[in-house]
Amino acid sequence: MGECCLLNRSKFPPSKLLPATFSLKPSSSCSKPYRMKNIFYCFLLITVMSGCSLSMHYLKKGKIAVPQKESYLVSYRALLDENTTAKISYIDENGKRQKLKGIKGKWERVLTLKPGSNGHVKITAKGDKARGEFKVLVDGKVISEQILTNKKILYGLDFYLP
Repeated sequence: MGECCLLNRSKFPPSKLLPATFSLKPSSSCSKPYRMKNIFYCFLLITVMSGCSLSMHYLKKGKIAVPQKESYLVSYRALLDENTTAKISYIDENGKRQKLKGIKGKWERVLTLKPGSNGHVKITAKGDKARGEFKVLVDGKVISEQILTNKKILYGLDFYLP
């Protein structure tokens, strides 16, 4: 027959791809140093993957439950530990995305948004032991609150005002 092509599996049904005697156990022909080398690489891969740490909270809330008014006071807040640096993006009163870099400590942005506006905030932070407390308020009512810790943290919220 031909070689197995991953893009054209119809030519080779799954039962033909692996021999009937396929096993995860090493065969007797497999030498011990070769097996030890594979075990070493598996542990190395696990160690590397465990170093990739990310805590994430991203929510698309949709239309929020607040009474309809002529304008809304929206507050984005972040409190970052001293060893944490963040990049922040949000949509301002004019509907334009604002991007900030190198934010540390306490950060707050208060906006006056019109009905039918979209709210958006995204905060990505890094640090040896990064920690951040995030809160979004609409007219003083908390609509999202989260505390994240890890080497890298991501907080995001999208919502729609009535």
